[in-house]
Amino acid sequence: MLDRKILLLSEKFLKMLDANDKETSKVIHVNSEFECEDGSNIVQYYNGKTIFLTGATGFLGKLIFEKILRTCKGVKRIYILVRPKKGVNINDRIDQLFAGPAMDKMKEVNPNFKDQVSLVPGDLVLPYLGMSEESIQTFKDEVNIVIHCGATVRFDQKLREAAYINVRSVRNLLDISKETNGLESILYISTAYSHCPRSEIGEEFYDPPIKPDDLLKLVEMLDEKKLKEITPILLDEWPNTYSFTKAVAENLIKQESENLPLAIVRPSIVTGSVKEPIPGWIDSIYGPTGVLVFGMLGILRTIHGDPDAKCDLVPADFVVNCIIAVAYQTAKLNQIPAISSIRSHEITPIFNYCYPPNLPSITWGSYLAKIKALGYTIDSTRCVWYPAGEVRRCIYHFKIEKFFNILPAYVADLVFKIMGREQKAVKLMERLFNTTSVMNYFLRNKWTFTTDNTQKLFKTLNSKDKNLFDFNMDAIDFESYTRDYILAMRIYIMQDPLETLEAGRRHVFKLRIIYYISWIVLFAILYMLYHFLSNVFM
Repeated sequence: MLDRKILLLSEKFLKMLDANDKETSKVIHVNSEFECEDGSNIVQYYNGKTIFLTGATGFLGKLIFEKILRTCKGVKRIYILVRPKKGVNINDRIDQLFAGPAMDKMKEVNPNFKDQVSLVPGDLVLPYLGMSEESIQTFKDEVNIVIHCGATVRFDQKLREAAYINVRSVRNLLDISKETNGLESILYISTAYSHCPRSEIGEEFYDPPIKPDDLLKLVEMLDEKKLKEITPILLDEWPNTYSFTKAVAENLIKQESENLPLAIVRPSIVTGSVKEPIPGWIDSIYGPTGVLVFGMLGILRTIHGDPDAKCDLVPADFVVNCIIAVAYQTAKLNQIPAISSIRSHEITPIFNYCYPPNLPSITWGSYLAKIKALGYTIDSTRCVWYPAGEVRRCIYHFKIEKFFNILPAYVADLVFKIMGREQKAVKLMERLFNTTSVMNYFLRNKWTFTTDNTQKLFKTLNSKDKNLFDFNMDAIDFESYTRDYILAMRIYIMQDPLETLEAGRRHVFKLRIIYYISWIVLFAILYMLYHFLSNVFM
C-alpha cells in the first residue's frame, strides 16, 4: 500500500524530474611538438586558461567544473553561467553550487578554488543567454575555452522553450565567440540521439529536420496554441523536442565551422560515474536512473520496451574526461597555422561517446536482471513494495501489468477518502507512468554508433593523460560499476545510508512474503468468484 510517507517521497522524486550534406568529420592527431613527456599535456594546456561553462547546475556540468578545478588546478578562471536567485548573494550561490559530497575531494586538493570561480548571472531561455553587456564584454576580453553543456533535457519541453534554450542560445553564443580574440576552443555537448530517426549514426553532420533560422522564426511568430498544433508535424520522425532541437543546433555548429575552433561531443545515455569524484556518483533521476529508482522502491513495476534492445549507457566521469580532452585537442589543432587558416567542415570533429562496439552488448533485459540481482543484496528501507519490475515488449502485456501496478493506488485513495485526506495516489502513479513513457522510444529501438574519432583521440594521449582523463571503457568492470551505481542511488537519491543495509534486507524480505501471500489471496478470490459465477449461470 502507498502510505502518506511514500506519497510524499514519490512527490519529491517527481518534482526532481520536472526541475538532451553528409560531411565526415576527421580526427587530426596532435603534432608531437605539443607533447610533454614528463607530465600531463592536458593539465599543462589548461594552466592559465579562462573557461566559460554553461549547464554547470546540471549533473554533467557540475562534474565538469569539479574535475577541472581538482585536476587542472592551474586554470586561471572558470566563468559559470547561473540563473539568478532572488535574495541569494553571489557567495551564497557559490556555496550552494559547490555543496555536497561530490565536491569534497576537489575542496581538499584545491582549497582556494573560489579564487578561480566567477558566477555570471544569465538564463539560456533569454536572448544572448540573459547576460549583461558587461558580462558579454568580459567574455570577449578573457575567455579561451567555451564548454556549452547547458540545455533543457526534458523530453516533453514545449517547443518554444526548447528552441530558445537548445538552439537560440547556441547561435547567440557563437555570435559572441566570433568577437572573442583569445578564443582557442568551443565545445558543444550534443547527444548521440540528436539524429535518432537514423539507425546508424556516424561521427558526422546530418541534415537537420528544419533550418535553425526557420525554427526560431516560427517559435517567435506563432502563439502557443498554434505552435502546439504544428509541433507533431515539425517533429516528424523525432520522438521529442529535446532530440529535435539538438539536431537543429548541430547545424548551427556546421554553419560556423569555417569561422570558429569548434567540436561536438555526443554522449549516449549518461549514468553514474565509475570512480570520480565518488564511485557510482549520481544526483539526478533523469532518464534510466529515475526508472531504476522507482523500480528499486517497488513503485514502478513495468515499462514498455524491447528487452533485447541494446542498452547504451556511459559513465558520467568518463564523459567528462572525454569532454576535457576534446576541448584540449580542438585548441591544439587551432594552433597549427595550416589548419586554422583553412578551417572547414571536414576538420570540425564530432565525437560519439557511446558504449564501445567492440565490447559484448548489454541489453535492457539483461541489464535489468543484473540490477535486480545486485539490488537484492543492497535492499533499501524505503522500499514501498517488493521490487519485481520488467521490460515488456508486448503492449497488451504492459497495459495489464500497468493496471495491477496502479491498482494499489486506487485502494490507497479509497482509504484516504474514508479518512478524509486528500486523494492523490492515483494521480501520482499516472504521472509517474506518463513521465517514464518518454523513455519508451529509446527502450524499443536499436542504434549502431560509430566511435572511431573517440577511440583515436584516446590513443593520441600520453600515459599520464590516459590515467588522469581516462575515458576508455574497455577496462571497466561492469559488475563492480553497476553495484556502485545502485549503492549511489540508494545513498544519494533515496537518502538511505549504508548503515541501514541489514534493516533494508529485513524490510524487503517481509515485503517479499507479503507480495507472494497477496498473489495467493488474489488467485484464491478469483478462483472462488469463478466457481460462484459458474454455479449461478450454469
